[in-house]
Amino acid sequence: MKPNTILIAVFVFLVLRSRRTATLTGTGYPTAADFDALNKLVVHQAAVIKDLQEDSATLIERLNQSPFAI
Repeated sequence: MKPNTILIAVFVFLVLRSRRTATLTGTGYPTAADFDALNKLVVHQAAVIKDLQEDSATLIERLNQSPFAI
């Protein structure tokens, strides 16, 4: 799955879960805790993507310097 797909799935899960619990209180809206959790997840996913981009750039550099490079 793409990172964006994962983020969308998590967001939908959090909203549906919070709507179910928030409906019991009568508000019907996602709670601040859900948005905080989603924000932390987005920040973490961005860091993971950045690390993967750096790792892939390093790997491409090493492959280009390899004696077996095409």
